[in-house]
Amino acid sequence: MVKSAIYCVVNLNKLSWKVTLVASILIVMWLKVLLTRRRITHQVNRTWLNSWAVFRVVAEDYPSNGLFKFVWDDTLSGYYLLSDKVFPLKVCVLSLPDVGNYRISSHFDVVEGVRQACEIYPNSGEVKELLLPLWFTDLVVKLNVNISCVMIDNWETYKALVESDNNTIIVNTHDEYLPVPEDYGKEEWTDNIADFMLNRWGTWVHAGGYPFYRVWYQNGTVEEWGEKGFQQLMNHVGKPNVTCYPAQGIDPNQGHNPPVMTLEAGQHLSLNWWTTMDSQRGGSIADFHYSNHGYPISSKDFDAGFSIFQWTDKDAGTYYAGATVRFSPNSTSFNFGLYLHLGAWKFFGGSKEELPSDLGVGFISTAVAIFCEYFTVDRIYGKGGNSATEAIQKAEREGRINELREAKALLQNALDAYASGNYKIASAYADQAKLAAENGTAPDTTLQTVAIIATITIPLGVGAYYKINNKKNKQKRVEKDA
Repeated sequence: MVKSAIYCVVNLNKLSWKVTLVASILIVMWLKVLLTRRRITHQVNRTWLNSWAVFRVVAEDYPSNGLFKFVWDDTLSGYYLLSDKVFPLKVCVLSLPDVGNYRISSHFDVVEGVRQACEIYPNSGEVKELLLPLWFTDLVVKLNVNISCVMIDNWETYKALVESDNNTIIVNTHDEYLPVPEDYGKEEWTDNIADFMLNRWGTWVHAGGYPFYRVWYQNGTVEEWGEKGFQQLMNHVGKPNVTCYPAQGIDPNQGHNPPVMTLEAGQHLSLNWWTTMDSQRGGSIADFHYSNHGYPISSKDFDAGFSIFQWTDKDAGTYYAGATVRFSPNSTSFNFGLYLHLGAWKFFGGSKEELPSDLGVGFISTAVAIFCEYFTVDRIYGKGGNSATEAIQKAEREGRINELREAKALLQNALDAYASGNYKIASAYADQAKLAAENGTAPDTTLQTVAIIATITIPLGVGAYYKINNKKNKQKRVEKDA
């Protein structure tokens, strides 16, 4: 093809001007195809090697701020994504001595379950090791984490926490009761909790029963708010009519053909969380295999807003006795929090034997909240179409390199936020980086094409002009001589 183009250029003086014009257009088209193919081939050779080489390229080519390194593990027969940093997290346990429980028998056991979840493994020390398998890869992220378990046992501390704290997990161990401090009404205080999630990257954990169904005021007054309490909260994310009732005809207290722990929850959580259930036995979180129906949330109400399912109802698969949802008006909002819902309060083993349910309520809800906080790293490095890294690599492979500088800068912001312990902010930056990469376009070659056409056609035009002019002059001389 190239030799043909060169031949045409060298022998233009032998061609008519019409043939010359056609040849020039073909040459321009050939050059454009060659340049495009070369650019894309370069990107493919540089970034798309094989599944593990992709991650090695990420470590070398993309900004990482020295946060992670890739290490082969013979036991795993794969790569760990490691960091030398210790990643902090604060879990606040709301346990007010003058506030009771409605569904739970032993408040002490719920609090003990939260404490054990913060330990990850029993007696694991101040710094724990957390394993996070990324979706659709064999890559496991191994983190050193330091989880602070802070007891909130007085009203003033609780009030200040919701009003001004950020990037914190709050576990309400009073199940259906919403504690409301003095000087606040139930609606206003619920709005504060929504603000804590929406604008200050907070996580609110509801542990057991129907959320926000009952109110316990600081002065000791108790009232039933009903389904309007949860609706008041969800009105902030555009869901003012959502309810938590199970499918028609199902008793919330029963576990006939009970909800079963989902595969994703069992696989991810049992790698890390083990508990001493009582003085005779211990086990992993996956041993809490079944739950009662309780008061679930439905995928029909939250569609793609779920972060992780915990127990799905086998009688009606769209109902989830436990799940974590993104608390934001839409999936593209930069600011967001997490609402963790556990509507069940009874748990059973694989043979449907009853387990220490009160401990399980605190243990399971807190473990899932901790997992979801750290698992935002999947938005940075995962596969399956959800991560910033994968979107950037795909754009490079396809030659859509415009906007990639912005995408890589946002990816750097995500890594910096994750390094500083702002995990939801890291997820938000990663989502923005992914969007920028997906909107990337190939460079506009119009100017390049015009330049090539001008480079070829101007000399051709000048040559053709002189050729025609010489022919006319020659003809005039012949006529004059005659």
